[in-house]
Formats: sequence, C-alpha cells, structure tokens
Amino acid sequence: MGRLLAPLFFFLAFAGNHSYAQQIFCPYNLDFEQGNLGGWQFDTGSCCPISITMPGPGAIFNRHTLMSGAALDSFGKFPVVAPGGGNFSLKLGNHDPGSDAERARYFIQVPNGPSKYIFIYRYAVVFQDGGHDAVEQPRFTVRAFDSITNSTIVCNEHNYVVNANIPGFQLSLVPPGDAYFKPWTSATLDLSAYAGKTVGIDFISGDCAVGGHFGYGYVDMNCGLFQIWATKCNNSPNVILKGPPGYQSYQWMDGNFITPLGTTQDITIPAPSTGTYFAVIATPYPGFGCTDTFFTEYTVKIDYIAAVAPDVNYCANSKAQLSVSTANPNGPFLYNWWPATDLSCTACSNPVTAPGTKTTYHVWIENKYGCKDTADVVVDVLPVPQANAGPDTTACPGNVIQLSGNGGITYKWLPAYGLDNPNSQTPNATVLTPLIYQLVVTNSDNCRDTDEVKITPYPKPTANAGADSVVCYGAIVKLQGTGGGIYKWYPDTGLTNPNIANPLALLGDTIEYSLVVTNSYGCHDTDGITFHTFFPEPLDAGPDSSICNADTVYLYAKGGQVYYWLSDYAISDQSVDKPYAWPGGNYTYLVRIKDTLCNRLDTVEAVIKAHPLGQLRAVATPIKCGGEGIGQLTAYGGKGYQWIPSDYLDNPTGAITKANPRTTTAYTLIGINGYGCDDTASAVLEVHGDDGVFVPDAFTPNRDGRNDCLGLIVTGDIRSFEWHIFNRWGQPVFETTNLNGCWDGTFKGEPQDLGTFYYFFRATTPLCGEIIRKGEVQLIR
Repeated sequence: MGRLLAPLFFFLAFAGNHSYAQQIFCPYNLDFEQGNLGGWQFDTGSCCPISITMPGPGAIFNRHTLMSGAALDSFGKFPVVAPGGGNFSLKLGNHDPGSDAERARYFIQVPNGPSKYIFIYRYAVVFQDGGHDAVEQPRFTVRAFDSITNSTIVCNEHNYVVNANIPGFQLSLVPPGDAYFKPWTSATLDLSAYAGKTVGIDFISGDCAVGGHFGYGYVDMNCGLFQIWATKCNNSPNVILKGPPGYQSYQWMDGNFITPLGTTQDITIPAPSTGTYFAVIATPYPGFGCTDTFFTEYTVKIDYIAAVAPDVNYCANSKAQLSVSTANPNGPFLYNWWPATDLSCTACSNPVTAPGTKTTYHVWIENKYGCKDTADVVVDVLPVPQANAGPDTTACPGNVIQLSGNGGITYKWLPAYGLDNPNSQTPNATVLTPLIYQLVVTNSDNCRDTDEVKITPYPKPTANAGADSVVCYGAIVKLQGTGGGIYKWYPDTGLTNPNIANPLALLGDTIEYSLVVTNSYGCHDTDGITFHTFFPEPLDAGPDSSICNADTVYLYAKGGQVYYWLSDYAISDQSVDKPYAWPGGNYTYLVRIKDTLCNRLDTVEAVIKAHPLGQLRAVATPIKCGGEGIGQLTAYGGKGYQWIPSDYLDNPTGAITKANPRTTTAYTLIGINGYGCDDTASAVLEVHGDDGVFVPDAFTPNRDGRNDCLGLIVTGDIRSFEWHIFNRWGQPVFETTNLNGCWDGTFKGEPQDLGTFYYFFRATTPLCGEIIRKGEVQLIR
C-alpha cells in the first residue's frame, strides 16, 4: 500500500528519463522535530496584499505556534499535527478576525550533485469566506526564492485563496458557518536548478483585507523519502498502492514506464514480488505546483486489523455516542459509517446520533496501509420519563409552599435555594424572591426529563411603626403606623383602638408595641416601636439655706431644661440653674422652671437666711512676776473658740485658758456662733516684774577676746545676789555675789576640760521677792 510520510524533503536521481528516490541529508530542525522553532525566522505584517512590516521579531504566541499532541482543528476537525509527519507542526495565524499576516521563513543550501532536487511539504488551511473580491480574501502563500536576487523560482509560488469552488475545500459545520478548510495535503517545490545555492522558502498566512475575517494555516515536513508502501491485509492476494494526496490527477506505471496500472490516487493490484519498482505521475491543480514523477520500491508488509464497536442504549431525549476501536497501531485510520441518517459525521471515529427507533449502524475502518474491517453497532432507544413540576405559583414573601413533582422515580430540584430537601418529590419551598425551579426526574433506565415551575412572590408591604422615643410617664402619644391597608397593634395596652394606623396611647411604664400591616394580597410585615418612659424630677429650687452675713451662697434649681430667676438682686446669672448669690440678709429668690420634655412650667422659691456674726470679746489677765507667774485668757460671745498663738496655753480652744508666756504677748481669738458664723477678737497678755537675770548657754575661754568669760546678763532690779558653778562631780569651780563677776573657765588656776557645768543662783527683787534659777552651761574650747 502506498503511503506519503509527509511533509518530506527528498531528491530524485534519474535513470534515463525517470528518477528513483534516494535519501539525503536533513537541514537542522526543518521538520520541527527538535521540539522548538529553532532554525526558522518569523515575521508579522498585514494583508491584503501581504505586507511584512515588522521583520524579525521572533515567534509570537498564537501567531507562530508550535503544535503537538492529538488535538483537532476547531473548524476542520483534522489533526493539528500532520498524520505520519512526526510529533510537531507549525501553525501560522489564528481564528481572530483582522487584517494580520504571519510569515515563517527557512533557508536551504541546495546540495551539488543530484540532477533532481524537489522539496515536498504538507499543509492544511482554514479560511473564513468574507464574500470579498479574491484580492481581499484570506489566503495562504508558499514561495521559494533565490536568497541572492530575491527573485521567485519559476513554478514555485503557490497562493491559496478562499473560494467555495476550489477543489479539495470543504465547508465547516462549526458556527458561524462561513469557514472553509482543506485538510492536510501534499505539494512540491522543484529546486533542482539551484544546486549549490541558498534558497529561501516562505510560508505566509493572511486575514482578509477589510479586517472582518480570519485565515490561518498549518505547515509540516519530513526528512524521509516519499515511498509507496504496499501492504497485504489479512493475507489478501492484492495490495493497494497509495499516491501522495492533494493532486488533480495521477498516472501509475510500472518501473520501466511501459505498462499503465491506473489513474486514481490509490490503485489495487495483485501482490508483486519484493523489489519491484513503480512510478506515479502526479499532476497538481493549476497554479499549485508542477507535474512530477515519483518512483519507489515495493516492500511486502502483512497487516491485520479488527474493528470493535460496542452497542449503545440511549435515552430518547438525548444523543447516543458511537465509537469504534482497534488494537492495530498503524493509524491514522479512515472511517465510514452508514446509514448516514441522524449521524453527526460519517468519516469520524465517534459520531453522535439520535435515531427515533432501534437502529443498527455499520462502520468501516481502514488503517494507513489500506487494511480494512467492519463492525456493527446496535443503538436501542430507551423511553424517557415525563417530568411535571406542577403549575406556577404566587405566594407572599416568607411563606412556605409545597412543590409537587411527578413523572419519575428519583427527583432533583434546581437550584436548592429556599428548599428544605431538593431531592424530595415534594419539598417545602420558602418564598423569598422570584425564582424558577427546574425539576429533573429519572426513570428506572436512568433516563431523565426536566420541567420548570415559576414561583412569584406577591408585593410585600413595608411596615413602619415609627422611631423609638423617650417620653414622660403618663404622656399621651399618637402612634403613626404606615405601610399597609390593614393595621393591628400588639399589645393593646393603653391604646384607644389597636386596629387603626394612628391610635392614641396613654403611656405608663416603658413599653414596646408591634405593628402588623397587611396588604391587599394578604401579605404582611411587622415593625416595632419602643417608648422609654421616665418619671421627671420635681421642679425644685432646693431646700432653704442659712448663711452668715456677707457670705456667698450657690442656688440650685432642677427638674427642667430652661431656668429664669425672677430677681436680679445679688445674683450672678438669672438664666442658669446654678447661679451664686450674696443677699447680705434674709432673702427669697423665685425661679421659673420649664420642662420641655414633659411640657411643665412652674415657679418655685429658694429662701436664704443670713445670720449675724454675734459680739465676740477676748479678755487677758496679766502676769505680775515674769516666767514664774500664770496669766489667764477669757472668751465671750461664741459657741466655739480658737486662740492664736497656742504656745504657753493649757487649752487653746477653751473659753478660759491658762497662759504663762515669758513676755507680753498679743493673742487673736476666732469664735464661731450657733449658726456657724465666725468672728475674731484680740487681747494682749502683759507680763510684769520680770526678774531680768539670764545665763548664756555656752562660752569659749580660749583667750581670743570674744566670749572668754561666763557672766550674767542682768536687766531687772536685783537687790541681793549669789551665784555658784559646779563640775559634773559636784565640785564648786566658781562662786560670786558680784553681779558683774564672771568665770574664766579655770579651777584653782587650771583650765577646765570642755564639757557641761551646772549653775545655781539666788536673788531678791522688789516685785517678786526671792527668786532661784538652776541650769547648765557648755564650756567649749
């Protein structure tokens, strides 16, 4: 069986007027089998005509795309990688409408020596037909040119333009329905005349000129030779020779070019012996290449194929997916299904169908070597249930209604929103928003059917009971309900009529009322209002006050929000609740208090009584003999007293206190009367007959002329006198009766050590008689 391993790169060495295929070198990554786009140049531009305006930017994704895998083109449903051509191919352009153009370029160094050098490539194209003139239609161009002169090589520029009449093009069934495609096809470029030169090859795709339609193409090639493989299928006595696809006509000849064998692309002949050569003359469509003759050697290959197509049961309201498979690895495969009635396609591996009755389909499958097999598929139609979701329903928002489905053995409601059990035949649905529920029912054959029910809520009223407020206990308030046609207030405590929108309410303690309104559809809504009641303070100016004459007092009014004192006499501010006043005597202040919350107004009074300070008096009894005598202070006219200063007093807070100051002293008396008012008085306590004798505390007998001798300081009238000084052992160290005598700190002519010494003197005065003094003195050196 003949097979094109395309796209191919080959040269033919002539024997007489004919050529036989020989293998040659493969330029780097010409066939994309490196898994990248290395060795190729990529450019972009516009169409039409083709104008490359941005040379050399490199491959742009979705415009120069390396394809791999088993995916199919979205419009033509042919493989994106050429069958038998390796693992990769190149896609130029995309299905986005526009006026873009994409170019892929490769430079080939044509080898010296061979007399025949033909470049074979494979291509597939998809064009959207815009109905324009040919010069504006999407296109695909192949061009070989001399890299030095840039001149096109004769018979090697091919332009494929969308046209419904071009042979080999098919209309795509994929929307929008105006795309034509040509599946993988072989073509040639004869470079024989350019041995030793570098030839450039361009593949260019272009959209339409006006920008509204797309065009793109695929390119693939292979560095193998074009060969015609003959395969005996399942020990058949015949073989099938397959020619390269995409040509207008074919002429098969034996290897000696004597006996014609057939004029179709594929021919069936008795199996020859191994080593037999055959030739095929392939003539392309006008404008798409040059006529050429290909030779190849027949090689025997035995192949087996067994097709398997499982039966299918499908539900009458769906579609059945047919499939056929084989363990034979020699794909790609050709398929043919019949009868064609109801089939989505007849030349694919897995068509979809939907026959109305039980139907048997037949499928024929052929591998790449021409081996065939058939299989049958029985498609049985299963009955479907009849779903019934019940009638459309209208209800008030928030109501719960029961849906009722019929027609199957299992049920599912979609969406599940608002349903208590979406898998129940009769779920409860809470009406919230307009909603369409879809019911999916399934029968025992697992066939399904659907139905819908529309749930529409009635308009819902909007209850408004008013804003919460603070009111006075016992107030009468008019409620203001809105939102419905029928009104009901709960509870009815204190209401004149709970069944109207605006009843009067006599308010006691804090209470919350609920308002239920109902519209003409019977739908209802609820709102609430709370009255926070309080007991207002009494309007009051405070208790009567007592003050002392000339004092300041703060007045205090309460119970309202607005205040006005009716008298402006001795008051700081007439319009505040807490002014201060200084009446200077008994006075009654009147204040008008307004309570704006509870609508109260009253005038109340504040009585201020000013009490006199009283007649406070202080008396002092003098002391006759200085520090030896006791004086007395006496207070009159108060309830409590304080004497200042308190030194030398035995009771500084008493009405009578004993005093023994050393000198005449002035005392101040603070007295408080029965009303808490205070006053002051003063008295001088005289001290008479002071003895006038003082002994210093210390002296320094160091002969520096200062304080060297301890003497008495005499200021009074001293008549008789004696003075004695003792050390710490009681020995007298100094004695004298001379008022002017002094001790120089010696004893028996010896200076005494520093320390404490003790003295004693006795004297007689005219006023106090005999006085005695004892004490101690410090000797300091």
